Parts: sequence; structure tokens; C-alpha cells
Amino acid sequence: QAAGLQALTREGLGSSVIFQALAANNIDVYVDYSGTLWVNQFHRTDMPPRETLLAELKEILAKQDITLLGALGFENA
Repeated sequence: QAAGLQALTREGLGSSVIFQALAANNIDVYVDYSGTLWVNQFHRTDMPPRETLLAELKEILAKQDITLLGALGFENA
């Protein structure tokens, strides 16, 4: 908003709902845990090392025209 762009914040949306909104281009960006995406959205049961998980997740999302920007620097482990 400070840069003159329109921004709207919506709180309280569940991970599945917000991911579907992102995939449908109804929203531009959101923050989620990589493990939540891995398990809930892509139904993976394996837990590879963090760097491997992020690399694979980046590939999976790219196939859906979604860009994984990267880690925020903390883990919810």
C-alpha cells in the first residue's frame, strides 16, 4: 500500500481454502508451512530432509504455475 498498490488482508482462512484460492488466481500470495503443503495439499507421507522437501515442493508447485519464494527462516518442527 505504501508503494501505491492495492492490498487486502484476509485472516482466518484455512490452509486448504487459501491454497485453492491461490491455485485459482483469486489471491496473489500467502504464507504457509512447507510441511503443511507437503502433507495436506499433496498427500505425501514421506518426510525427506528439509532442503529436499523444499526443492521437490518447488517443482510440484511450478507445474501449477505457482512460485515458491523460499523459507522464512524458522521451522515448526
